[in-house]
Amino acid sequence: MSPSLVERALLVKFFYLNQCNASAALRAFRKHKKMRKGNGPLSVNGLKAMVAKFEKTGSLKVQPGRGRKPVPQDTIEAVATAIIDRGQDSIAATSSARGVARNMNMPYSTLNRDGKGYLDASSLKDALDIVGFKLPQWQVRQLIDDMERGNCKKTQLSFDEFQKIYSDLKSREVTNVFKTAVSKRENLQTLGGMSEASSEGTTHSVRHEEQVAFSDWINSNLGRDPDLKHLLPIDSDGKTLYDKVKDGILLCKIINHSCPDTIDERAINKKNLTVYTKHENLTLALNSAQAIGCNVINIDAHDLAKGKPHLVLGLLWQIIRIGLFNQISLEHCPGLVQLVNSGEEMSDLMKLSPESILLRWVNYHLERAGINRRISNFTSDIKDSEIYTYLLKQIAPIDAGVTMEALMVVILFLF
Repeated sequence: MSPSLVERALLVKFFYLNQCNASAALRAFRKHKKMRKGNGPLSVNGLKAMVAKFEKTGSLKVQPGRGRKPVPQDTIEAVATAIIDRGQDSIAATSSARGVARNMNMPYSTLNRDGKGYLDASSLKDALDIVGFKLPQWQVRQLIDDMERGNCKKTQLSFDEFQKIYSDLKSREVTNVFKTAVSKRENLQTLGGMSEASSEGTTHSVRHEEQVAFSDWINSNLGRDPDLKHLLPIDSDGKTLYDKVKDGILLCKIINHSCPDTIDERAINKKNLTVYTKHENLTLALNSAQAIGCNVINIDAHDLAKGKPHLVLGLLWQIIRIGLFNQISLEHCPGLVQLVNSGEEMSDLMKLSPESILLRWVNYHLERAGINRRISNFTSDIKDSEIYTYLLKQIAPIDAGVTMEALMVVILFLF
């Protein structure tokens, strides 16, 4: 028996939610419908054919209407992403990609289903639910009472009246949300809440220096990779960095550079990418980043696909940092034997964390430079750059032209 229109919509939904795996989609559908194992409604190939037709025509009907134009590919991808984002939200009531798109945009016609051109007061709560304001019934009655003051009893609302209610509620929401005061700092870009669930007033900070530094590191270390020719180099200002990570290939390559062979290159989708294969790459990158020790809580593939700057930079720094610290070993730095203190064995040194070994290395060179100052952290102890000046002078080749002039500038400034 051929599946109904509603069942076809559900099948498409489960297909997208299961990373375009037809077998998994059919299992999920049968479980949802409480069907016996192996029973209908379609074969694996049948579902694939139905989805292919849906993506081509935008229709789930057996025979699409004559003269219907195919839906553009970018619209198909946007709608498919919305289906995945919404997860358990109902999609069964729609019969085409255009229907899904209309549902996403929530036109006024969805509030006024009978087409009379106005909204019954009794339906106000449902209408507000659709546009994102889930109010208790008593509060909805209060809104209607406020509109009735000085007027006759309201049984119907025009579109302008509904729009005014919506604007007032939105204004109240913005006013009531606590806005954290963030002082304006040089080279610090503040971004508003970037998710539909974010509260108004949420801010995220992005340092321009980090953006530039990470872009430069990527260009230097991966610039010759043939698989990244379409992405690199990143512009010197780093502004295009967030777009470059959206297909997931660059992130996978960075992870393999920091921790070789973490990802099997054959598992990376590199050609003829669609929204689904990009999503697979991003999911692979996130899972691999977590495997090498990155904290990926509150980051998912959709955040990276949207290029959210604070999340992209946060993840990149973790991956790059792990790669840099992985090089602090005897294999990469035989000179570490010089850092063994009297009474210690080499095994004692190698038990230290990479940060502790790096701190000891800095203090070793400060001692050789005849400086009494030592550091115990990489935050407050180095913020005046005095340590950097001594360290660079100590490790630079004699003919490199490194001087101590930076310290003289500080002394002159103090006087």
